[in-house]
Amino acid sequence: MEKINNLASVCVRNNDGSIDVEETMNEFSNQVTTLAEVERSFRNVIEVSVNTVFDTWGDKPITMPTLCAFAAQNMSVRPEDYTETLAAIRSYVQNNVTTFKVKKGFGGGVKRN
Repeated sequence: MEKINNLASVCVRNNDGSIDVEETMNEFSNQVTTLAEVERSFRNVIEVSVNTVFDTWGDKPITMPTLCAFAAQNMSVRPEDYTETLAAIRSYVQNNVTTFKVKKGFGGGVKRN
């Protein structure tokens, strides 16, 4: 029932209380579009911040925790968002294998290709 209640909270209602499917779909589309734009913007900020770390420290390997911490610092992350932002930065680096090379173990770290 929880999922149904969450879905009902985004429904647009007619005057008689029934769901207006067309208006609900329009509203949902608007909200998803807005969310996609926010996420795209956040990824762009992460990209710039990570590249700034490499621009500052050169293209030598940097450990993942250090890279994430420096990138978060470049983003002026609020303390309450720090853990979530570090995870987003790590995910960005790990998912961009054409841009970054991650080597584990001794002498490892992240390098920009």
